[in-house]
Amino acid sequence: MDTLQITWSLPGRAAGRDAAPENPLSRAVAQLLLRGKPFPRLSMCFFDTGQNAFRWLGVAVHSAGDRILFFPGYAATPAEIHSFLAGNQVWNQPFVFDHASLESDLRTWHVTTPGSTEHLGRPRTLDLGESCVLWFGLSVADENALRLVREETVVTAPVPPSDGRRRIEAFIAARDKVQFPLISRNTEHPRRTDASFLHFAFVVGPKGFPEYTSPEIAAPYNSPFLATPLPIVFRDLPIRSHRVELSSTIDLQIICCELPGTLKAPLTFTGSYAAPA
Repeated sequence: MDTLQITWSLPGRAAGRDAAPENPLSRAVAQLLLRGKPFPRLSMCFFDTGQNAFRWLGVAVHSAGDRILFFPGYAATPAEIHSFLAGNQVWNQPFVFDHASLESDLRTWHVTTPGSTEHLGRPRTLDLGESCVLWFGLSVADENALRLVREETVVTAPVPPSDGRRRIEAFIAARDKVQFPLISRNTEHPRRTDASFLHFAFVVGPKGFPEYTSPEIAAPYNSPFLATPLPIVFRDLPIRSHRVELSSTIDLQIICCELPGTLKAPLTFTGSYAAPA
């Protein structure tokens, strides 16, 4: 086997290099580099802390099977999964959460371990009309739960000598002319002075779909991971919306905001559902 090394550089970021296989870029391209399975498009998504530092929000992939995959940019990869439905615990077990996978019909999704060896769940998305869905909400206790973006991110993989060139060309093609969005808070409004945590809502739809502006953002209502309950209605909630042209047919909209309160877990995912009346 040959050793293939890809180095992606972003000058001006935190000094050093991130060569760990847990970095989201390495995880996102593993199917291609390690197993020779190409995908059409890959988009790296970053979070701007506003303090001259970028964090990995994650990597989004439009797969060859027409699924949408999202590899979160964990600072520390979780080794367990805890899940609740209507206040009742569903999962409490060891599970290395590698990525979330949205089915091609956009109706259901599941969480997956590295290499897709194990799957859990089939939560439904929320139909928004016009072939768009609210996929999930990602809540982050604070920005330190997201992986720091270094000046160099390194991906290393063993590849067969006869197939190395094809795999690297497929990787280059998947990144060609793709946007790498820099997600941020709404800077036109002052930061919250009380306790708060970051929240990102993910909306998927056909290329060019109208911007989603409704109030449902898959917030973690009634979550056992909240120190205090969320308000029933968010009034004048500053948000910032970002559009990712993930492929020639699929767009991804990521909505960023700060929600009031304290999150007791580093990161949580919330299935989309109608907010309480």
